Amino acid sequence: MSLKLVNISKIFNDPDHPQKQVKAVEDVNLEINEGEMVSFLGPSGCGKTTTLRIVSGFETPTTGEIWLSGEMINNLPPNKRDTAMVFQSYAIFPHLSVGQNIAFGLELKGFDKKVIKEEVDKIMEIMNLQEYYNRRPDQLSGGQQQRVALARSIINRPSVLLFDEPLSNLDA
Repeated sequence: MSLKLVNISKIFNDPDHPQKQVKAVEDVNLEINEGEMVSFLGPSGCGKTTTLRIVSGFETPTTGEIWLSGEMINNLPPNKRDTAMVFQSYAIFPHLSVGQNIAFGLELKGFDKKVIKEEVDKIMEIMNLQEYYNRRPDQLSGGQQQRVALARSIINRPSVLLFDEPLSNLDA
């Protein structure tokens, strides 16, 4: 597995000035090999989140190519990419329990209910979430919500796991 970004740029129209454009990301070139961990550090507004959203498929680059394991994935929707993203806001479903949130991706992929239950139980134990299986997200602390979001992402075993502001609610 490798992830390669080639000349990635993203330009947005400025909502306050319709004739003006904003360069959120400009000419990013990056190659990440299997097993490597990379952090984007920079001030607010420098394009860190936009770059992650481009890799995960939630944003389309204005220019450039995204390659994952030798395949250009620019035109693949997020659910067809072998990536998972833990959003700064966690994006966990408020109407689903912790267990249902974690199982969601496997259910979408059509896994057998027994396999889903086994996988969810395993990941909940790893993430120390067993006692929260039936709780709703609003009944959890910020750190617990973050662990649910992480569990929901890693249960799918993506090749690339992306974190937006990963330390915002870190707990043990």
